[in-house]
Order: sequence, then structure tokens, then C-alpha cells
Amino acid sequence: MAHTSIPPKPRTETIRPEITRLSELTIGKRVVRRVVRLLARLIIWLFTRSRVVGRENIPAKGPLLVVTNHLGDLDALLGLSYSPRPIELLVKADLFDYPVLGKILNA
Repeated sequence: MAHTSIPPKPRTETIRPEITRLSELTIGKRVVRRVVRLLARLIIWLFTRSRVVGRENIPAKGPLLVVTNHLGDLDALLGLSYSPRPIELLVKADLFDYPVLGKILNA
């Protein structure tokens, strides 16, 4: 039986300081976040039959870390739509290279 070698996953080699910090939360960015959240809710409502269970267990204040396992492509959109608290996303650096997505992520 021959062993086939699996190539390594692509990895960002460049450190990009402009995307490795939380940007200042301006009024404009708050508006963009609200619009993106409303659009996410609309998309979820139109295209899925989702039901949220256990949202009451999320604390209203204090530190909170939510980690997704990417079981599907919509898990981030679902979290953004149904979270009762604002979300700061951590994503791979390459996603900032997409023109529209990069601007949304920066907001």
C-alpha cells in the first residue's frame, strides 16, 4: 500500500499589524455593525428554519468567549444573527484581502 503525502494547509507568512488589533469603534462602525447584523438576521430568516435553544444562558455582562467549530459555512452568520451581545470576530488574515468582506470585517 503506497502512502500519499498530503500537502500542508496554506499559511499566511506575513504579519499584518493593521489587522492584528481591534480597531476603534466609531459611530460609523457601530452603524455598519447594526446593518450587517440586520442583514444577517434577514438572510437567516429567509433561507433557514433555525431555532435557538439556550440563549438565556449567555451572561448579560462580563467577559465571554464564543468559539465555533465550523461545522457548516453558516455558523458565523448564525452566531452574529442570534447573539444577544456584540461580537468581535477573529478570522484568518487572508479574509481581509477580499474587498467587500475585508471592509465588513474591519468594521
